[in-house]
Amino acid sequence: MIVDGNHFSTSGASGDDFALFPRELLGSNPQVGLYYLKALSLAFVNTHIRDLPNYRPYLSVTYAKFLSENSLELHLVKSLTPEQLEESFGSEAPESIIPQLAIEPIPKRSETVLDQIKRTGTIKVGIRKDAAPFGYIDTKGEWKGYCFELL
Repeated sequence: MIVDGNHFSTSGASGDDFALFPRELLGSNPQVGLYYLKALSLAFVNTHIRDLPNYRPYLSVTYAKFLSENSLELHLVKSLTPEQLEESFGSEAPESIIPQLAIEPIPKRSETVLDQIKRTGTIKVGIRKDAAPFGYIDTKGEWKGYCFELL
């Protein structure tokens, strides 16, 4: 969490770019915010995606304190309950902390996809018809694109 910051505070905006956004959106030093974003993203990807445990110390409160600068204070938060979020907001949030689902959750499958393929011998695929160059219908009404060619 960046105190008095938001996602624009990690934009790295400077010079002419800096003038495009109101100062309130960018925070006091977007270059510092970008530095935080790069450092923590590198540590996160290497720890959780590449499974390199020697990067885990860089995802700690101690490292966040080391990185943090007075101009844009950084705090590392692992999790917050909805009540803690409302408390940190300082008042009732303008939007629900836990929004309603936009769609119904997909019911749990009775068998895995791989088991279904083994049982039926069929692989089902879906291709968007409006997402060139991956999948689309050309002016002649024929399927085209990378995904279609792979089938």
